[in-house]
Amino acid sequence: MRYFVLHQDKRIAYMPHPKDFHQKIDMRNVNAHRAGLVPFRTTIMLRPNKQTVFPDVINRPTLLVTRDVRDIIRKYDEHVAYRQIAYLDSENEKTQLYFMPMLESIDCLSEASEYENEYNASFSKVAIKKEAVRDKSLFLIKTEVQRVVIIRLDLAESLLVRKYKGFSLTEAIIET
Repeated sequence: MRYFVLHQDKRIAYMPHPKDFHQKIDMRNVNAHRAGLVPFRTTIMLRPNKQTVFPDVINRPTLLVTRDVRDIIRKYDEHVAYRQIAYLDSENEKTQLYFMPMLESIDCLSEASEYENEYNASFSKVAIKKEAVRDKSLFLIKTEVQRVVIIRLDLAESLLVRKYKGFSLTEAIIET
């Protein structure tokens, strides 16, 4: 099976910019093992911008998806828990409800992965160990460097065929 790194689509110029995300959500708890420590519903204030676009998938500061995308993910993995995140731009009277999947963090990063620079802050090439993945459809790579979301080919195709917006994909190398 093929896997891909899920990235934010950089072509979207007016992404929502949360003001208080990290004050309300402790990112260390945004995973399947610590989901109980994250509130079920959270309202996040946005920096006001009349041109803000709310895509179907947001990957920063963490993975957020619309209800429709959540429903597709559930067809591939019904055990993923979600937390509701309401993005609110009160000045421009804009709001969007997102769902934050509490994904399993898997220790599957291969030594064949490569970093973009000597600071090891982000990856230029992601390689994962096939035996550690266990055919999961959507998961996080357990790493101290950055949050890396991996999506299996069949789920990615389901999202692409429905023309959901907000993400791009880079193929991950599978090490057997």
